[in-house]
Amino acid sequence: MVRLRLYARHIVLVATILIAPTAFGQDPAFSLFNINQLYLNPAFAGGTGEISAGANARAQWTSVPSRFQTNMAYVTGGCPNWNLGLGLRLYDDTEGEGYMRNTNAAALVAIHLPGRFGRGLDALRNKKFIWSFGMQFAVGQRRLDWEDLVFSDQLDPYLGMYVNQSQVNPQNETSNMVFDVGVGSRFRFSFGKRGSHVSLGVAAFHVNKPVESFFNMETRLLPRYTAYFYTHFQTSKYTNKPHYLSIGWVMDHQQVLQTNTLNVNYDVMSNLMLGMAYRKKYIVVFDDDFDSFILSFMYTLGPLTLGYSYDFTLPNLGIENTAGTHEIGLIYRFKDSYLCKGRRRPRSIDCYDLDIKNADRSDWSVWRP
Repeated sequence: MVRLRLYARHIVLVATILIAPTAFGQDPAFSLFNINQLYLNPAFAGGTGEISAGANARAQWTSVPSRFQTNMAYVTGGCPNWNLGLGLRLYDDTEGEGYMRNTNAAALVAIHLPGRFGRGLDALRNKKFIWSFGMQFAVGQRRLDWEDLVFSDQLDPYLGMYVNQSQVNPQNETSNMVFDVGVGSRFRFSFGKRGSHVSLGVAAFHVNKPVESFFNMETRLLPRYTAYFYTHFQTSKYTNKPHYLSIGWVMDHQQVLQTNTLNVNYDVMSNLMLGMAYRKKYIVVFDDDFDSFILSFMYTLGPLTLGYSYDFTLPNLGIENTAGTHEIGLIYRFKDSYLCKGRRRPRSIDCYDLDIKNADRSDWSVWRP
């Protein structure tokens, strides 16, 4: 019986080593879509024209001993003369009790092509649209503290942990450097007579399926796909700071992980937006197996926009066990600043704003997806 139990432990140990290189190949999901636009789709790079900087921090299940902390910072801006957008994004993610850490940096480039519809449908007649295409080039690496891990050969079903030192030989503390590519496209157009508009987009990350491993194995990071669709109904017409009711859907899919989020936002004031969302794996399946219910707000004070969201996560785990998920973010906009002006005066930034006559760019509504 002792020998059989010893064999069983070694089988579990071998299985753990074989599975480990592929177990970390999923990206986290965010809730503040207005602030994480570059993470959702690289076609958002420079999408507002002016230079802006932002940061986001997400703390998942704060009362669980293991730590799930994701931080992101970025700077982005546009070149109006060339309809070009550029961006730089920094990303850091910690999984488990500080064991697994993923850090990467990405350069983004996007082109924004403005246009007008013809004289077809009345709702779209002569209305503006913007079609954007973006690419992301990232480089990153993962780190793992093997000293803090517990393997099966250290455990006994009766005694618990009875060996301090595992028989597993020391492994690489860092994975290989990964070069990663992402692509995306988005389409935004106005409709009706009140300044309302629709936005939609799709993106794919890790499209080159980079090899990522601590064991010098041929383990590839599988692509992550995102898609979104939003309808923004302008509820106040003749104003420099229009109010909107935004209704949308966001999808994030990678390997076996899939989330669909239904989102509703409303401008209760010219500088305050409140939102609520509902996230689950399959929206079309009516059951009680949902991921989370989300409440959020965004508030603008001059060039600074602040955002916060709280996820009531996984009812079968319970809020009393997880304490939910907190996410905060901020954006600072440098008014009338551009990455490049060229020798001539920058032309109208119509390619970045569908309703340039009525829009006040100190308003946070430019950050809508």
